[in-house]
Amino acid sequence: MNREHILSVLYDLTLTVGGEVRLDALLTKVLQRLLYHTSFPVGLVLLEQAAVDNGISARLAAVVGDHALAEKLGMLILPEALLHGEVELLTDNEPECCTNPPPCHLHHHSAFF
Repeated sequence: MNREHILSVLYDLTLTVGGEVRLDALLTKVLQRLLYHTSFPVGLVLLEQAAVDNGISARLAAVVGDHALAEKLGMLILPEALLHGEVELLTDNEPECCTNPPPCHLHHHSAFF
């Protein structure tokens, strides 16, 4: 990305943040704009992470692009490697951290962890 494009993305996100006063609407709108600029089909916001015996508990606060996952708004238990692993772009293969994926549509073929 060149400098001008980055600045236009930041300006767009700033306008989006400044236009909302409720947390739920703010998270959804910023996530929509971020997905627009990155061209990813699905995004989610996880808040209040806490370690539990079988992974990490987190509150699913916002989902854009996956109706099955949006029905699960609230607390989720996720594999620890999904939230604390290395950041990588995966395509058409299942990562080790997703042997027990969150409940969502499985037709998406790329993910950014």
